[in-house]
Amino acid sequence: FPVTISGVEQVVHPLLMAEFDLAQEETAPPAATGQPEASSPSFRMEDTVLIVKTGAGVGTAFRYQDKDGVFLVSNLHVVGGPAPLEIYDTAGRKAAVGSFLEVAKNTDLVRIPQSEGQGLELAATPRLGEEAVAYGNSGGGNVITENRGKVLGVGPQTFEVSCEIVQGNSGGPIVNSEQKVMGVASFLTQQRNDWNEDTRYSEVRRFGIRLSIVTGK
Repeated sequence: FPVTISGVEQVVHPLLMAEFDLAQEETAPPAATGQPEASSPSFRMEDTVLIVKTGAGVGTAFRYQDKDGVFLVSNLHVVGGPAPLEIYDTAGRKAAVGSFLEVAKNTDLVRIPQSEGQGLELAATPRLGEEAVAYGNSGGGNVITENRGKVLGVGPQTFEVSCEIVQGNSGGPIVNSEQKVMGVASFLTQQRNDWNEDTRYSEVRRFGIRLSIVTGK
């Protein structure tokens, strides 16, 4: 949807279109479980990144682990669509979604406690120019894809990448060269004005939400 402000047209494209009320429920943290690290021979990215389907559309989720346990992480605008909610891996195995989810304050992220499965670990702060790889259900094709690029911009809550993320990638992980997660693919923007004509800033720009802003690390 275009919004015109002082002659500048800005278009924000959520990667999955869904609207709903924000709701947060209290939960108890799951018991921590030991999981293979991304460097382990048994680790496969396609077992950690999952496909999401709701009554409104499709998206992506992934398993993340820290000292509190293993969680499914995604965007609220992905998993908050109308029922039914289904989350499954590339082998068709469904993840347990339970009856509640944890909603991050003031940002478009959620997590769902899990009792099993391996998860990605948190990366250090994204650095300009470093390798970035976005995994997800690109275009809603019902397959997990790999989109390589670089970090183009870093901010306190979000970061910009050149990875070709599109609709369906929303909720998927953006990882570094060590396969540690920097953030969650979340939205696209586009601005057109006389000042940015013939620059990359007039084209579609792709952003992730930094996972560290909700983990406190």
